[in-house]
Amino acid sequence: APELMRLPVATNTGTHVTLDDVASINTVEGVARIFREKGERRVAITTSVHGRDVVSFVQEATERIKKEVKFDSGYNYRWDGSFQNASRAAGQLMIVIPICFFAILLVLRSWFGTWSMASQLLWEIPFSLVGGLVCLKLMGLNLSISAAAGGIVLCGVSFLTGMMILTEYLATGSGLQAVKNKGFGIVVSNFVAIFGLMP
Repeated sequence: APELMRLPVATNTGTHVTLDDVASINTVEGVARIFREKGERRVAITTSVHGRDVVSFVQEATERIKKEVKFDSGYNYRWDGSFQNASRAAGQLMIVIPICFFAILLVLRSWFGTWSMASQLLWEIPFSLVGGLVCLKLMGLNLSISAAAGGIVLCGVSFLTGMMILTEYLATGSGLQAVKNKGFGIVVSNFVAIFGLMP
């Protein structure tokens, strides 16, 4: 606009010139907003992942970007959002899960009195996790943080089930009698846990 071009601009010597003397103004199409972070421009590209887990998608996308995209000097990228949350949660689970299993092992040791009896219940973990992964596959679900949390609950239920059966076996001396005495209660409690985790 002519009025804008006549705006005075102060120089280093104290004199004034018009904006028209030092700049030109043109109307062009450009970005509506410019976001900055840590003194650098930032452009967010969003995407929604369906039919697979976010972590594997990011890993594949990162490999393809490294092979197929060449960035100019000063440009870089990073993954945020759900992937960042999943990475942070995975790091926390790597700390929490060993601590939980060690605490459970200590409880079992104090209950049964020997490490050998307590360690026998650890054999339930692989079978429980394999069963959980098979169920995820059959239901068409992806391995996620919520599924990992469900796996922790599944291991806890397995420990409780094994503890009940083993305790009853030590009391009766018969594995079949232990299943008869505790089987119904175990099935009911497991179904309660299953239906509680379904949402």
